Amino acid sequence: MFVDSDISIWVGTLNGLHKIETSIENTFNFYTNYLAEIENSFANNSIKTIHQVDSSTIWIGTRNSGIFELNKDENVVKIYQQNPRNIYSLESNDINNIFKDDFGVVWVSTNRGGVSKLNLKKNKIDHFKNNVFNSNSLSGNLINTIFEDSNQNVWIGTFRTGLNLLMNNSKEKEFI
Repeated sequence: MFVDSDISIWVGTLNGLHKIETSIENTFNFYTNYLAEIENSFANNSIKTIHQVDSSTIWIGTRNSGIFELNKDENVVKIYQQNPRNIYSLESNDINNIFKDDFGVVWVSTNRGGVSKLNLKKNKIDHFKNNVFNSNSLSGNLINTIFEDSNQNVWIGTFRTGLNLLMNNSKEKEFI
C-alpha cells in the first residue's frame, strides 16, 4: 500500500493495482484494477511494490512483468522489462523493491537479478550482482530491500546472504 502526494491510496494485490481517491469532503472513489483501465493487457498483474518517483510518476514493481512507470496526470504507462539481448534492460522481471535516492537515482531490487541502478538524468543503467570470484560484489542476487542512510551510503538487504553496504565516497563500486 502506498499514499501518493495527492493523498490517493494505491493498493497492490495479487490481482492488480487498485486506487482510492480521497477528498476533503471525506468522499472516496474506488478504482478496481486501475492499470487495466489504461490498457487491458495490464490486468491481473501481481503488484509487489509501489514508489512515487516525482509528483506525477509512480513506479509499480510486479512479480513477473517488470516495472510499470505510470504517469498519473496523463494515464500513460511505460514498461521496463528484462531483455537478455539488451544490457541496458532490467536483470529480472520479478521486482521486490524500488527506491529513489537523494541524487535522483532509482534503485531496483529483484529476485535473482541483483540490483539495477537507473540514472534517469543520464539515461544510464548499471547492474550489481553476486560474483563468486569477486569478494567485493553483492553477497547474493535475491535482494529484499534497499535503503539510503544520512551519509548517502546505500544499504542492500539480501535473502539469507547478508547485508551489503555501498559507500557513497567510494571510487570503486565495491560492497562491504
